[in-house]
Amino acid sequence: MMFKRVASVAAISIVLLVSACAAPPRAGSSDATANRPATPARIVAGVRGSPKVLSDRTSTIQPGHVPGLDALQDLVVAGLVIANDAGVIVAQLADAVPWVDNGRWKVFPEGRMQTSWTIRPNVTWQDGTPLTTTDLVFTAEVEQDPEMGFNSSAAYELIESVEATDDRTVTVTWKQPYIEADFMFSAMFALPMPKHLLEATYRADKANFFALPLLDQRVHRLRAAPREAVGD
Repeated sequence: MMFKRVASVAAISIVLLVSACAAPPRAGSSDATANRPATPARIVAGVRGSPKVLSDRTSTIQPGHVPGLDALQDLVVAGLVIANDAGVIVAQLADAVPWVDNGRWKVFPEGRMQTSWTIRPNVTWQDGTPLTTTDLVFTAEVEQDPEMGFNSSAAYELIESVEATDDRTVTVTWKQPYIEADFMFSAMFALPMPKHLLEATYRADKANFFALPLLDQRVHRLRAAPREAVGD
């Protein structure tokens, strides 16, 4: 299982830079101090090795898997859901986790199931293109393609269909019950790919699909509008 990835991070030489939010001025501080630009914070983290890629999913194809790579992946990409530090699945880019109580996980009498996710508003790729359900359907198609060589999840064998209800809602129909169905479109499997950047090569030149720098996660990034208490 991929839960508690932070535990994989150990000592050594990967330096990650993130921008820190400016803290509100403290009482009695001068205007000059209050208006001073925020200084970027430096976070030093490490993994046991030197990964050649920043995607745990492609490391089986492009040699480079090392313990802790999945934790680095979580820093540069996002899924519809994610496991928090307690191992609980919470919404990330989706507005809610599929669950029986919210009507997004349906179990039918004959044993089939349906799960659905709705993408939060204003989620975009790094280049500003909106994330839509066409990306999710495309991702499922590519990962199941035997010519691509993905280490495809066995869960795909239980899937009957992946359909976009609209630009933000996708529905997956399952042939039989699957306990981790709510973890699709995440680091577990079907982590979203940008269709608008990858489809042309996938259709015309599958042999060079993994040569694209996008799959090194340099452009394959998602961002979302601010949201209070994400992952709580």
